Parts: sequence; C-alpha cells; structure tokens
Amino acid sequence: MILRRITKHVREQNWFAIGLDFFIVVIGVFIGIQVSNWNESLSQLNRSNAYLERLELDLQSDLEAINNRQKFFLIRIYCLLLQVLFVRNSQSVEYLLLSNHNI
Repeated sequence: MILRRITKHVREQNWFAIGLDFFIVVIGVFIGIQVSNWNESLSQLNRSNAYLERLELDLQSDLEAINNRQKFFLIRIYCLLLQVLFVRNSQSVEYLLLSNHNI
C-alpha cells in the first residue's frame, strides 16, 4: 500500500508527498525498533530478577548449612573439652588414690 502511494507520488512528481511518505516509513521503523529494544530490556530485567531470586535461595541454603556445621563443630569441641577435663580429673583422682595408698 505504501509502495503504491510512493509510486503514484513519483509519477505525479509530488516531492512533498514523497518526502512525507518516507518520513512516515522511517518513523514507523524507528518506533518498531524502539518497541523491540524495550521488550528485550524488559525480558532481561525479568531474567535478572529470576537469577537474583535463585541466588538469594542458594545463599539462604548455604547460610543454613554453615550454621548447622557451626553447631556441629561447637558440640564436637564441647565434647572434646569434656573428655579432656574427664581425663585430667581421672588422672588427678588416680594420683590422689595412689599417693594415699603409698602412705
């Protein structure tokens, strides 16, 4: 349709109408490109939000795992300290028993 109008205006040598037709075509292409760019940026924004949500879930999971490991190792250290205290106390008790026995 636009090609027919341009051809008609060229035959009639209506240069203003030809310029106006080209201007309309250029504006239409420009608007189409802008809409395409806007749609692509919106798509990228949605993808980045999805990535951020997954990253947040991964970080929360990692933090929970670290906290669980920290609790485990704190309990392990506490048990080891109890064992050390038990060994030291049992040695001191044995020492007292042996020293009293020798008297």
